[in-house]
Order: sequence, then structure tokens, then C-alpha cells
Amino acid sequence: MREFDAKYIIDGIAQDLTPRHFLTGELGGESCADCITDESVDPRLSPWEYKEQDIPSILEKMSSYPFPFSLRYPEFAARLSLATALIDSLWNEGHFSYESLSLSLKWQWNSDEMGAMAAFYRSCESLGEYLENLRIDSPELVFEKAPLCRIVATVSGGGKARKVPEYFLSESASRLLYIPFDPCAYSLGGSALSKVCGNPGDAAVDISDGYYFTDCYEIVREMVEDGVIMSAATVGAGGLTAALKRYYPSLSHHVDLSALLRAYGMSQQDETDRARVLFGEVPGVLLQIRESDYEYVDVQCLLQDVAYYSLAVSAAPLSALLQALMNR
Repeated sequence: MREFDAKYIIDGIAQDLTPRHFLTGELGGESCADCITDESVDPRLSPWEYKEQDIPSILEKMSSYPFPFSLRYPEFAARLSLATALIDSLWNEGHFSYESLSLSLKWQWNSDEMGAMAAFYRSCESLGEYLENLRIDSPELVFEKAPLCRIVATVSGGGKARKVPEYFLSESASRLLYIPFDPCAYSLGGSALSKVCGNPGDAAVDISDGYYFTDCYEIVREMVEDGVIMSAATVGAGGLTAALKRYYPSLSHHVDLSALLRAYGMSQQDETDRARVLFGEVPGVLLQIRESDYEYVDVQCLLQDVAYYSLAVSAAPLSALLQALMNR
């Protein structure tokens, strides 16, 4: 496929390596006559305007149509696509481990759009380093033209049918935990909230610690196989807010995020801090466990130095809580 082996000139600068080299380590481009030239799409330098937004309306906009790949933040968008696909494999039945997984990466891409091929190149560059840290070798690579840009990561080597339900089970003696799969700070650039608000400028989440990701994966996978996990949801696009909406489809509960805000040195009185925690797209999981299993989970996370957060659940509309958090 020429897109993986062509030589690239991005923002007027000839790039030394090909996308295939980043992703597989194979040299390419020497015998390829193709040269692809493009310009990067820069983030907009404008302030956020989410303060008066209605949270239910934002959630509706997030779920009403798929957002295209973020050409302004290709490094972040590519890693988020990969991380969430890997996390989704956690919930499947059967006996398998992280080491048994294999990966296929498909770029469905509008190569005629300004900035798309520059974003493709940067996404390959970013994924190459992340794959190395994740200890995933030589994924299958596919490029096909499409009206919108997106990366489809397909994980195989695990079970096919989902074992763990993606909705909170009604049980009083249980606990809800949140585990971010990267220790990075929360930010909003390239997020679904950013796109709803017209892509104002902000830093993107710096998803980078593949070693930490694998530690988190192995702990959670062991708990799934041991039957410790009652229900679970992947946290990815849309952040915690979107995951909570899927997890509580009736919106009959709310979750107190104050402990999480304190852990990251954030303030409930700061609107930017609250928005970043609610909508920042740090890959992770929501887990429901029985209260009787809490000590076991605590020990496992402590041994692997994995951070988790207990989220207090109480009966009240989720939309009302989110609105209150944004308006305080």
C-alpha cells in the first residue's frame, strides 16, 4: 500500500522515515517513487466556551453522530483508538492474557481532505512508539479510502463473546471503581466535548505510558477471569461522562467525583478542572465489584502500583449532578 511506503513532505519538511517503518520497523520508501505532500491542521487559538452549555444537550450531540478522527490532534486520537480497542477486549469470555493478543489497524481515510495525510503520518509515528511500549509487534496494516477519517483497531486472540455486562447491577453491597489506564493529566483538546464546542484550543491528553497500561490490563483481566468483576464499562471517547451515560442508561444515579478531583490536585470550584475530569478522554475502566471483594482488589492494585478511585453512587439523576458540577 503506497500510503505506508511513500515518502512524505509535511509542512514543507521532508520526513526521513515511512509510516511502515514506524509501525513495523521495516525500512521503506527507497524503491517507492510516490511522494505525498501535505500541511498540518493546527489547533485553534481560542478560549473555551462551555460554561453555559447544557450537559444533557452535550451528551445528546456526542451520541447523535460519530465524530471523525481529530486532524488537529492526530497523535492523541490514534492512541485513544488503540487503547480503547484493547480495553474492550478485557470483557470477553474465555481464558487469555495480554500476551496472546494480536492487532489489526485499519485507516479508513479521506486522503483528499486538507491535513488528512499529514495526520495519517503523525498518527503512524505516534502509534509506532506507543506499540513498542505496549509490547505489540508488527500489527496488520490496512488503508482504505472513506468519506471520513477514522482508525479502526481490531484486537484478536481473546474471547469473542462479552462476559461482563456493560450496565450497573442493582446490588447494595457493591462498589464502583474507576481505573485510568494512563497516569497522564486530564485535558480537552481533540475530545468529543471540544468538537461539540467548535474545536477551541487546548492541549490534548498525553497518552504515553504503555507499560502502565499493560499493568492495568493484566490486573483487570485476572479479575474478570476470577469472576470478581460484576459489570464494567470502557472509558474512552467522551470521557467519564459518556461512559457513565452508557453505564446508567436510565440516568437514575449520580456519581460523586470529588475524590478524583482532589487526587489530581483539581478544584470542584474551578469550571475548567471539572470539565477536564468529566470529559477528558483518558482511557480507562469503570468496574463494579462486590464489597466482599474490595480488599482483594485493593491488594492487587497496590502490588502493581496501579491507582484506582472509589466513586460514590447515590440515587439522583446523573444529568442533574453533571449540570451542578458544571455550574458551581
